[in-house]
Amino acid sequence: KRVLSACIFVPLLLVLMWLGGWFWFGGVLLIVALGVHEYCNLLKIKDIELPLWVMILASVLIAGLHYFADGALTSLSLLISIFVLIVWVLMKERDFSHLAYGVAGMVLIAWPLSALLGIWHIDESWQLVLMTFIIPWFTDTGAYFVGSACGKHKMAPDISPNKSWEGAVGGLVIGVLAVLLYNALILHYPMWLIFVIGLV
Repeated sequence: KRVLSACIFVPLLLVLMWLGGWFWFGGVLLIVALGVHEYCNLLKIKDIELPLWVMILASVLIAGLHYFADGALTSLSLLISIFVLIVWVLMKERDFSHLAYGVAGMVLIAWPLSALLGIWHIDESWQLVLMTFIIPWFTDTGAYFVGSACGKHKMAPDISPNKSWEGAVGGLVIGVLAVLLYNALILHYPMWLIFVIGLV
């Protein structure tokens, strides 16, 4: 499933990135909406039910405004969204945890993904965005192959039995090397800066 989904969604993401403009705008907002939808579904396991459409509309607004304005307007939209959630919690007489999970969902999903739209107005925007995807793609792939080949020391067997320290180190090295090569071919920023970004 992971390989099949990667074969479909990675090329689609690259095409949207290359087209830019409204195509990228719509693609990112769709990712935000799907992410919030998945988040709300996962919370049902903990008997936390959030207002799905309020969460989706608020998150899309937070991310979407970043495309047209600076961070101040995005921050204002986040505050308005929090206020709407507070009103919903009071009207439905839900406990505080609903508000906390609702705010966390918007901050963890919509807020960072809004940067994918905010960055689009600067030079080399799509090249920089692609770099942020290259790092986890190569790190994850490297960790999988190195861990499968020589992973002997388990990292956290109770949480994820297949993760190993060898895989983690291998993924880190391959991820950093990939982004350094990408920088040498495409971006041409100072290597020390890209090394630090890749490492982080």
